[in-house]
Amino acid sequence: MLTSVLQDLRYAARLLARTPGFTLVAVIALALGIGANAAIFSVVNALLLRDLPYRDPYRLAVIWEHNLPRDKKNNVASPGNYLHWREMNRTFDAIEMAATFRTTLTGQGNAEELPIQYVSAGLLSMMGVPPQRGRLFAAGDDAPNVHVVIVGDRLWRDRFGGDPELVGKTIALGGVGHTVVGIMPPGFSVFASGQAGGDARVELWSPIGFAADMRTPRGRWLTALGRMKPGVTLAQAQADMTRVHAELVTMFPDFNTGWTARVVPLHVQLSGDLKPALLVLLGAVALVLLIACANVANLLLARATARQRELAVRAALGADRRRLIRQLLVESVLLASLGGAAGLLLGWWTVRVLRVTVADRLPIARLDAVSIDGRVLLFTFAAAMLSALAFGLVPALSSAGGSLTTALKEGGRTGTGVRGARVRNVFVVVETALALVLLVGAGLLIRSFVRLLEVDPGFDPAHTITMKVTIPTATYGTPERQRAFFDDLFQRLDALPGVTAAGGSSFLPLNGMGAATAYEVAGQPVPPKGQEHVADVRVVTHEYFKAMGIPVLRGRTFDRRDTGRNARRVIVNETLARRHFPNEDPVGKRLIIWWNDKGEDEIVGVVGDVRDAALESEPRAMTYWPPDRFTYPFMTVAIRTAADPRALVSAATAQLHQIDRDVAAADVRTMSEVVGKSVAQRRTTMMLLAAFAGMALLLAAVGMYGVISFTVTERTQEIGIRMALGAQRGDVLSMVIREALTLTGAGLFIGGAGAMLLTGLMRNLLFGVRPSDPLTFVAVAGVLGVAAALAASVPGIRATRVDPVIALRTEKGRPKPLCTCDLRSGSGRRAAAPAPGAHDPLRSGRMLLAAAVILLLILLTGLYVAAEFAAVSARRSRLRRLAEDGHALAARLLPVLEDPRDLDRYIAASQVGITLSSLVLGAYAQAVIAPRVAPLVVRWGHIESGAAEHASVIGVLIGLTVLSVIIGELVPKAFALQFPTQTALFTVLPMQWSLRLYAWLIALLNGSGLVILRLLGVPNTGHRHVHSPEEIELLIAESRNGGLLEPQEQVRLHRALRLGLRVARQLMVPRARLAALDIDTPVSDVLRVAASSPYSRLPVYRRTLDDIVGILHTKDVVTHFLDRGRTGTLASLVRPLLRVPGEMAADRLLAVLRERRSHQAIVVDASGAVAGLITLEDVLGELLGTVADEFKAPRLLALRLSDGRVRLPGALPLERARVWLEGTWPVEDLTVAEFIQRRAGTLPEPGDHVEINGLDVEIESVENGQIAFAIVTPPAADED
Repeated sequence: MLTSVLQDLRYAARLLARTPGFTLVAVIALALGIGANAAIFSVVNALLLRDLPYRDPYRLAVIWEHNLPRDKKNNVASPGNYLHWREMNRTFDAIEMAATFRTTLTGQGNAEELPIQYVSAGLLSMMGVPPQRGRLFAAGDDAPNVHVVIVGDRLWRDRFGGDPELVGKTIALGGVGHTVVGIMPPGFSVFASGQAGGDARVELWSPIGFAADMRTPRGRWLTALGRMKPGVTLAQAQADMTRVHAELVTMFPDFNTGWTARVVPLHVQLSGDLKPALLVLLGAVALVLLIACANVANLLLARATARQRELAVRAALGADRRRLIRQLLVESVLLASLGGAAGLLLGWWTVRVLRVTVADRLPIARLDAVSIDGRVLLFTFAAAMLSALAFGLVPALSSAGGSLTTALKEGGRTGTGVRGARVRNVFVVVETALALVLLVGAGLLIRSFVRLLEVDPGFDPAHTITMKVTIPTATYGTPERQRAFFDDLFQRLDALPGVTAAGGSSFLPLNGMGAATAYEVAGQPVPPKGQEHVADVRVVTHEYFKAMGIPVLRGRTFDRRDTGRNARRVIVNETLARRHFPNEDPVGKRLIIWWNDKGEDEIVGVVGDVRDAALESEPRAMTYWPPDRFTYPFMTVAIRTAADPRALVSAATAQLHQIDRDVAAADVRTMSEVVGKSVAQRRTTMMLLAAFAGMALLLAAVGMYGVISFTVTERTQEIGIRMALGAQRGDVLSMVIREALTLTGAGLFIGGAGAMLLTGLMRNLLFGVRPSDPLTFVAVAGVLGVAAALAASVPGIRATRVDPVIALRTEKGRPKPLCTCDLRSGSGRRAAAPAPGAHDPLRSGRMLLAAAVILLLILLTGLYVAAEFAAVSARRSRLRRLAEDGHALAARLLPVLEDPRDLDRYIAASQVGITLSSLVLGAYAQAVIAPRVAPLVVRWGHIESGAAEHASVIGVLIGLTVLSVIIGELVPKAFALQFPTQTALFTVLPMQWSLRLYAWLIALLNGSGLVILRLLGVPNTGHRHVHSPEEIELLIAESRNGGLLEPQEQVRLHRALRLGLRVARQLMVPRARLAALDIDTPVSDVLRVAASSPYSRLPVYRRTLDDIVGILHTKDVVTHFLDRGRTGTLASLVRPLLRVPGEMAADRLLAVLRERRSHQAIVVDASGAVAGLITLEDVLGELLGTVADEFKAPRLLALRLSDGRVRLPGALPLERARVWLEGTWPVEDLTVAEFIQRRAGTLPEPGDHVEINGLDVEIESVENGQIAFAIVTPPAADED
């Protein structure tokens, strides 16, 4: 038996190898279906089927509070109720809690805002996952003055460099030191609900305890998780918690009436939102596989017709029907195995792409766990074998059931021809029906998504950037200090150029976070307990409504009148106003809001509704509060700009860090990105289903083309007779297309009924569209009809070219058999070529083979293009970190990119690949496609055959060039530039194979190129990253926007790049401001000047500043005084002074100062006159910003200039300035800047002159809205 099966297997392999067109088309169809199933099943396996990575995961459950009147099932719990649950339940071994908030990590680099979970001390122990280092929380860790933290693996590696000694060290979180007691293993997370909106990226856990007064329930903000006792069912746990909460309603009726507890298994909770979409996608790929099987079955039926004589000969030689069926099924199994292997490779690639593209858009926990594991391999194998039965059984039974005698007499023309035609038609109808179901599902999701995007969110997302700002309560411990911080921030943001409005809110719309409370309306009936009105609460500040584009319908917004005692004022949304004040003005009415107390709040304004929870959710009642009403230590800042809001990120962050460097800007996004992220899951589901539907449409069209093409071949003699009897070409074409549309109509009818039943399962995925939407059904039916007509028109046009004479001479219009052989032994030889004029029954397979080869060559070109751009764009630091973490592909790629010679060969391989694939594509298209197009050109263009051949070649090359540029170059290039690291990793293996394959050609081409370069005198620099300063600035800006650089780092890099554009005269201290000494100044006076001057080096001149003789170093003065006292002259102390032209570039000047080991130089103009003095500090200040030493840091030293005027710092107290001005200014408790601005009545501009008490005051500079320096002409000395 085994020997016979192996013999069948060898024969099947030889047969498939002899028909590569058929084999390739069938394998591609199966690979698409099996690959899609493998990819989606790997996601389903990881997120729905695989056990959660906890101890006894099916005993874990989430315990929610359930609001019965509003049917809000999954509400966070009150700490008081949680504490009573722990004590009063009978079915849980433990009930613990978690709440996710945000904190700022400082030290060890830039400040970074991160989500943190505050948990009960026993939560991590209950989950049963040990730390990889250190310990879990212990008793006493949740005491009030104990600050400990456990760190996640990703944060440990990224932020702390995998420091093995981190356990036991202290890190600063929110300005408070926390001792690290443990490090969790990779991938660990705990489900929680809270301010961070999910736990996909939580890497910090800290214990929290509750004081005795927390036992009285008030406020709901934590998530309870429990471990059920062994043997306890979910129903028993639910009944127990319902009993417990009923007792709590009795104990605390004001708080708990209308509420109960709800127990949800943890694995159900984690997969709840994704499960419907994943099941729909799994059903979709199953339909794609069925369509692919139907396609392959039709190909097998077509081939079986040509093999009737072969099978009849085998039967005549003694093979029974079972033996023939087994042989045919072995062929199907081999074909399915090849398709399964290709599908597995395609599925692996699809999983990688999904993880790259989805991870940034959907924060799905355990997405990193999606992979091709043993279960996926088993599923793929099962899918391949079931596919073999699905597409192989019917053709096998049909082929082995014909009449032996008739088959031998008529060359295979038996009754199976009619039966085979019926079966083929049935398969086409099934394909069409399944494609309709998929297309209707995709159409409904597309229409639903479009409807969702058309919803007015209540705000204008254009030109608005947002960022989360959390300030440490350890530093800003009082509400007053917190409000002062944000007031200062918004004032600074308002002053930025391009900002039209800036404001903040405690919670941003569409961000999955918020707060709510019950309320009453003063003067209206109080609702019964448990049926209270509930409104969302948002604390807003500054010009939030203007920044978000939320319209003010009545009244006003908050201002300075709503502070202090007047903070009990609120703004309400239109929904609340319409509900309680339908026919009256709500402004001036009062609400009683249950928040810490039940005082009354006056309504001062009404704003438009905002869809806060989701675009598909109706607006809820909303109250907006001023900051003085309730102060949060965090705000989401919204900034509206006149231009691109992204361009303002660096400046806004810089203003934030000027206030406090330990405060970070997190989640920087435009409002358009916020809206996009809120619908990301719907968009992903829609795109995947649309892709599968497109795949189904393509397969259905190919199947229709194959069946109609084969039918035309079968009816060649009939068509010839019809045309001989006078039938026109249009009649023949209409007949062929009509037959295709008949099959399509049957498929549409059956598929429509199936779609009506199945689309009801998608009801929860739709928005604004019914599952039976008639427009979608009609549009999809039209698309399928057009596709079927186009697919049938190609063989139909071929049928119109049938020569009646040749058709009638053909042997009954039938092709010759494929082979005559000893089929029992498995050996054989090819048959003679078909008779002239006969059509190959597998002609459609050859056409599909040509299309597949062209598509493969275009995709190969795209692979090489993507590899080239990814290689030069991938970040080495990112690859280095991946390689250190054990990433095998990164370890392969990194040495190539870091070695210029290897990189040169890598790029050369991609270029050779692009060139060869393009050349082969053009040659193949010219040889295969152009000859088939030429007859059409002759027919439609009425031109001679020679000209038609040239025209067809040109047309085919133009069409393929356009297709190749779009699919093979532009799309891969864009993808590689957007995801360079992922693309480089994906292409590294095929590129290394290409390097081995093209090694000889690369060496030859590189050698030839080097010879030519040497002849031209051009040095070989290899493929190095050479960028212009403008390109580098763009890279720096992208890095800053991506959070890799701080604003100050970006500014310093920008200054470094632009240093060469600045010249000495722009950086120097002008001549008029020089503090210099005459060479005849006595040493005793020099000591006094040096002691009072902030400068350690002073220029020395002879008679005028145009004659600078050198520089005086105060160190030399001190040395002279110690050695010789006050005797001697200044000339002996002067050192030489470098002179530089005013147009010398700053970077060149820096190099000159370093070479001459000089700290200063005299700047001269074109005529040689002294223009000013420049110091090393001036150049470094241009590079790094203002550089000040301990003498000049306060900037409070006045200085008498060489022309007798006095330079006064703006921050200098007025009393000290009077000494320099001989008392002409009054004695007031003001600074110089405040005094000048008060006298001027406004803030002067640099260069302005103000007369004060008879003195001329010139404003030298203004910084941050204050006068920095002023130059005053002192009163003239009285003459005797």
